[in-house]
Amino acid sequence: MSEELRLAGLLCSRLSHDLVGPVSAMSNGTEFLEDDAPDMREEVARLLAISSEQASHRLQLFRIAFGRSESASIVPAVAARAAVDFLPA
Repeated sequence: MSEELRLAGLLCSRLSHDLVGPVSAMSNGTEFLEDDAPDMREEVARLLAISSEQASHRLQLFRIAFGRSESASIVPAVAARAAVDFLPA
């Protein structure tokens, strides 16, 4: 296997791994909402908001890190910093 193909596979695996957590949490949250448990709705809504924000920030980071072509403009440091600062340590 070529080094480029191996690197592409590793990157795809990492991207999938980093997105599965928040996306799974959103899926589980929608199942809770379907159960019609009024006492849990506020907590589920909060968790859905957090998970969707995590997924969005991770996708922004992936776009900055891997989605730019050589001819594209340089990413502003503020945008890159905002995407990185959101992620948990």
